[in-house]
Amino acid sequence: IINLICTMKNNFKACELVFDAVCKNGLKRSNRYEKKSGNREATMYFYVNNAVKFFDKIPFNIQSVYSYPFYEKFLKISGKKCSLKTQMIMKISDLFNMVKIIRAKLN
Repeated sequence: IINLICTMKNNFKACELVFDAVCKNGLKRSNRYEKKSGNREATMYFYVNNAVKFFDKIPFNIQSVYSYPFYEKFLKISGKKCSLKTQMIMKISDLFNMVKIIRAKLN
């Protein structure tokens, strides 16, 4: 992933990356669920616990890095359309920072 980001930065003068990522525990849970479901093609290998520390590994000037909970805005917009169980799972995920949206501006 770091090599991909470096390649993108080398091909664009300035760029902003926006992507979702899971934490290490979220990765384990997702892969465990994936195995139970029998879908062996959805195994995940990449996680980010701390976005700032992750981008410290990138050898470019980082203008800004921030992350926010994945489900936060979704719950505000359409949370009431989800079952109570689904809403609780989303809130717990956000509370423990299991899934996040990461934005980084590279100069």
